[in-house]
Amino acid sequence: MFNYYIILIIILICIDIGKSVDINTIIFSESGAYYVFPDIVNDFNKYSKINNLNININLSSITRTNFTHSAEDYESLLDYLFIKKSNKYDLVLYDSIHKTRFGPHLLNLKDRLSHEHVEMYMEGIANQTCIYNNKLIGMPIIVDVNVLYYNQDYLKQYNQSVPRIWDDLIKVGRYILDEEKKINNTNLIGYNGLFVDNEVVCSTYEFLYSFRNSINSPFPEMTSQEAVNALEKIKKIKNTISSG
Repeated sequence: MFNYYIILIIILICIDIGKSVDINTIIFSESGAYYVFPDIVNDFNKYSKINNLNININLSSITRTNFTHSAEDYESLLDYLFIKKSNKYDLVLYDSIHKTRFGPHLLNLKDRLSHEHVEMYMEGIANQTCIYNNKLIGMPIIVDVNVLYYNQDYLKQYNQSVPRIWDDLIKVGRYILDEEKKINNTNLIGYNGLFVDNEVVCSTYEFLYSFRNSINSPFPEMTSQEAVNALEKIKKIKNTISSG
């Protein structure tokens, strides 16, 4: 998945000076953050103990052994907790593609964190993925990045340059496919986007991201012309070099 982001949601915690505070956190084991966040928690708890902060983070990991369903069910669990206004968890980790789903239930961190701390993130990915109705509803933990690989052997064999844009990919892919069919190789696929059936939204967003007007442009809106162009292009790719 492209830019498959995991967001740390900070819910209001009232800390009385002199009292020990436990912060309860929930995470799904199949999210990317699962492989880094436990270390962050452990480091913080050690730091807290050394500096007598009297704050401890308790991490609850939802895994296949204690939760037999999918990421969709984990997100439904978060829906239930938010709707019930549960105070069971103070920190919640979730995929940023659901910011409009969970955003109404989350605090504006601009009101909770110092301006200097918030500004450290505003020039980065948080400004595009953590804002909901002008509220800062989370902080990024990890950013997933996908890479498009090419088959160097085929490019060399047919004296083709590395594609730089999607139209180049279609042109080069179509040429190589046609040449391979001449020698009865009909199994070659020109482009495999690894579009997982249960992650259609993520696949759409990652392709849409490649249609920004420039490398520094913000993420295109789903109702923008860039989004229309992206969907038309992926359809063309599917019909020309991704199908038999």
